[in-house]
Amino acid sequence: MANIDVEDVLSKLTIPQKISLLSGIDFWHTQAIPEHGIPSIRVTD
Repeated sequence: MANIDVEDVLSKLTIPQKISLLSGIDFWHTQAIPEHGIPSIRVTD
């Protein structure tokens, strides 16, 4: 697993990109932002 500087990545995101992380692309998956190395994540309960 790679070491990632989360604060550095967050500082490079635009406001719309940050907002997109607050909701999913559907009921089960988060929004990916590949240009910043952020994958889509499947969530379940």
